[in-house]
Amino acid sequence: MAQSKMFDHCLRVYEHMLSQSEVDEDGTVYRGFLSVLFAQELKLPVPYYTPVKRTLEELGCIEQQKRGGGKTRSEWRLYYPPDPNLFDHAKLFDVGRRKNSSRSSLELAVATLHTRLIEVEHQLDLLTREVHDADYRLGDSQQVS
Repeated sequence: MAQSKMFDHCLRVYEHMLSQSEVDEDGTVYRGFLSVLFAQELKLPVPYYTPVKRTLEELGCIEQQKRGGGKTRSEWRLYYPPDPNLFDHAKLFDVGRRKNSSRSSLELAVATLHTRLIEVEHQLDLLTREVHDADYRLGDSQQVS
């Protein structure tokens, strides 16, 4: 599936923020001028600024910790890069409001996430069994010694 320009912009902004970030006791933090990063460093079209920032926030990729302005840098907590699957579903929402979208689109989004959850649960179950089997074998080998 081809990725949209919007997703590419979100990924570029996140990766650039990450490259300039620091790690503190609470995680990864970007301190800087996001508008400068966006327009001057990445040379992205200005009309994308707000939608990219909002999308990254809605996906849970970034969270503003301190608002900047003037000579004061803003501070952003970085959590994880944008996920293309979640991105596809994020366009159904806009800052907490539902856009005009059909019920079937929302049902498809829920069904897709449900399918992914089932797969994650299955993988977790397999890993749990492997750990249990390894513990059992380790216990047997220690009793033989």
